[in-house]
Amino acid sequence: MTDRVFVIGRKNPDTDGIASVIGYAHLKNKITGEDRYVPVTAGLLEVRTMKILDFLLIKYPPLMEDLNLHVSDIMAKRVIVAPLGTPIVEVFKIMVKEDIRVVPVVDNENRFFGLVGFIDIAKKSISTVVPDVFRRVKTSIELMSRSVSGDVVNSVDGGEEFIANIMVVATSAERFCSDIDTFDARGVVAVVGDREDVQRVAIEKRVRCLVICDGYELSEELLELARKNEVSVIYSPYGACTTVGLIEWSTPVYTIANKGESVARQGERVNDIRERMLTSPNRALPVIDEKTGKVLGIITRTDLAKHVARRVILIDHSDTLNAPEGIFSCVVEEIIDHHRFGDIRLKEAARIRTEPWGSTSAIVADEYMKHNLKPERKIALLLAAGIMINTEFFEKATTTEKDKEMFEWLMDISGEDKESFISRIKNL
Repeated sequence: MTDRVFVIGRKNPDTDGIASVIGYAHLKNKITGEDRYVPVTAGLLEVRTMKILDFLLIKYPPLMEDLNLHVSDIMAKRVIVAPLGTPIVEVFKIMVKEDIRVVPVVDNENRFFGLVGFIDIAKKSISTVVPDVFRRVKTSIELMSRSVSGDVVNSVDGGEEFIANIMVVATSAERFCSDIDTFDARGVVAVVGDREDVQRVAIEKRVRCLVICDGYELSEELLELARKNEVSVIYSPYGACTTVGLIEWSTPVYTIANKGESVARQGERVNDIRERMLTSPNRALPVIDEKTGKVLGIITRTDLAKHVARRVILIDHSDTLNAPEGIFSCVVEEIIDHHRFGDIRLKEAARIRTEPWGSTSAIVADEYMKHNLKPERKIALLLAAGIMINTEFFEKATTTEKDKEMFEWLMDISGEDKESFISRIKNL
């Protein structure tokens, strides 16, 4: 969930603080009807706190010692990758269909090889206006047939990559016969229509591949001659112009992948990869596993823009001395505390509630009451335990009548015998 708010206490949390964190997160989720509010602990739990949570069958809040955003927090984990030999046209279709701007290219062991984005495809597209570049592409029989959605009726070394000189034959058979002599025929891909005289010349000259466009087919005689002369034959359902364009885009994607692209690691802080992101050619960083080299996720400029800072609610303190690392990069939405207000700097207007009571758990209980809500039984007992322990079972000088009132209210809600519960908590 991208809009989570972390409810967090001090670096060295006591039972009152942990009870308040869990209780207030539950309250906020009740109020909103969502599960946006996540209780976390900024430090290791005290043994007594763990015993109380175990007794009440409440899960320990996850440890979050660092509030800085990390790469793993904002990266897109669903990543579409392209194997090295994927035709560019297939990658482009995926990008359009999935509405993504970049695709990581991976090798045969799924390790990151490079990144391909629209900018790389645009450069390749622009190169087609240069005749020499346009006519020479790295491809294979298999890649060409995949790209033109065609049928291979004769294949010679179908998967072997070669540099193809693409010739669209719109001239007479005599002129074509003359033109082809200027090339190494075994590197020529001839794109023709239903002209049998031109087809025959291409086969007799032993071109590498003959592509018949517009859905036409070879005669049985010429197909047999193509087999004899080891000429691969592909039937394309498209016209000559489209067929040639698709053959141009049959080039394997690794040929345009940006191998010098920067990468990111899961544990890096977002602030530390920001400049790397903004200076990368595709304004995106693949997230790579350091050990395996595999792609774990991807981060784009959009991700950076969406995730500016964590949003937090501070419980049981309001000073930087007790705050977890990274508090200065966070937006503090609320502060609930029973101490003197500290030196926390607020980026935005925040709701602040401080009371001179003996425990924060009593304030959280009062928040339930003010919203006409009742905590569930185990949360009520947890808050009651927080009140008891922080007021030293109502013997501490800072204990107030409000602490006692909230304790009684919580015990009524729980339905537990008060004396038995007090005794049980004392003995934990």
